[in-house]
Amino acid sequence: MPFPTYMNTQLTEPNVQWMMINFSTLFFFIFFLVLQVASGGNEEWKTCREGSEQSPVDVNHKLMQIEKRNGSLITSYGSSDATMKNNGYEVILQWMNGTAGHLLIEGKKFMLQQCHWHSPSEHTFNGQRYPLEMHMVHSSSEGEIAIIGVVYELGAADIFLSPKVMRNVKYLKDKQQDEVLMGSMLPPLIERTTPYYRYLGSLTTPPCSEGVVWSLVHDVQTVSLEQVKLIRAAINNINNARKIQPINGRSIYLYEPEMDEEHRDFK
Repeated sequence: MPFPTYMNTQLTEPNVQWMMINFSTLFFFIFFLVLQVASGGNEEWKTCREGSEQSPVDVNHKLMQIEKRNGSLITSYGSSDATMKNNGYEVILQWMNGTAGHLLIEGKKFMLQQCHWHSPSEHTFNGQRYPLEMHMVHSSSEGEIAIIGVVYELGAADIFLSPKVMRNVKYLKDKQQDEVLMGSMLPPLIERTTPYYRYLGSLTTPPCSEGVVWSLVHDVQTVSLEQVKLIRAAINNINNARKIQPINGRSIYLYEPEMDEEHRDFK
């Protein structure tokens, strides 16, 4: 099934030249070069260079398999205290002690830890990038990682990137502060009926650990140009997207839930 043609022609207009290859691309290259040099004999970071199941990947409909066994994305989120951090490479919204809820995969709970943003998108779809991608990072009690990815095209403002969130992003940028308290925050809503892509990959930043269960939401969301510009400005307008990694024979599954689908394990 072809990926829907959501790409917005605004991305090539002059008023969004920040999306084009520029100095930030060089910064990103230097960032990974420094990390590799700094890692020295660190065998854990060796995975970034030599791993066979790395992320991000290109979601190509020609390689897609339709899968009915995965079930819909079952999430249970609630408001919890959070902090916002700026590490110079990513803006991260982190919930306290995994108390914001969980994602359920095959009966196992993966607790929501944090979400962060990449611009442009890390994953591509039939070779096309989007201006923004959000990652919702979850972990199990055994340390396994599952990530929900959401991509955005330019359009109406994203509801989760509320005025409260954007004020704090601006504060981090203007004050050159690396952390700010957010108070109680409700995570983004993930509809149980949303179609999604599933594959096995890795973290996209060192140590690039593999075995990560990726769930990429099929439906492209919208975000305003102002929201993207502010997120990018907070990290000095770098393009913080890792290059596409080889698929190496991995399968990418598309799951389209049915409206009357039943689940016995919502808890």
